[in-house]
Amino acid sequence: MVWTEFENYTNWSIEDVCKGLQMCLESTFLHFRGKDYKQVFGTVVGSRVSAVVANIFMEDIESRVIKTCFYAPRLWKRYVDDTLVLNERRYLTNFADHINITEPFIKFTMETDTNGSVRFPDVLVKRGTTGQIRTSVYRKAAHTGRYLNYGSEHPLQHKRSVVNTLLHRADAIWNDEQDRQEEIATIK
Repeated sequence: MVWTEFENYTNWSIEDVCKGLQMCLESTFLHFRGKDYKQVFGTVVGSRVSAVVANIFMEDIESRVIKTCFYAPRLWKRYVDDTLVLNERRYLTNFADHINITEPFIKFTMETDTNGSVRFPDVLVKRGTTGQIRTSVYRKAAHTGRYLNYGSEHPLQHKRSVVNTLLHRADAIWNDEQDRQEEIATIK
């Protein structure tokens, strides 16, 4: 949906939506160890609006950082609040400093590549021998390989969903057919 089509989806005005969102974000209270608190910054974890607001916030940071940075990255990919940045090594520290100056409310940290590879949520990104980017599924060292037991009393669609999700991830992440086939064998 684009804002020019907004009126086709609701009879609320854009101003009404913004006021409602502001009221939701400014009316967050919690009870902890016998005391009541009002959250003054950020969104509530698990709130339906939190993911949307976080994405808008991150998109705003991205646009401000990339527009104003002398050492803008060649690649910028984001998943929620994790970013994968491809830049010349000599600019990495300056780029990280620039992001943290641009947005003082959050602190970005940086992890550089190790032996030509870096982890990004569920993905291991590797530099190939000719400079190309290769991707594969990343599993933490603590990963047990255990998922929903097929013999459990869970609904059949939940069991199938586990397999379908893993197969979809194999298709989405792998960029080498042989590696993809090995991942499918692992799933089986």
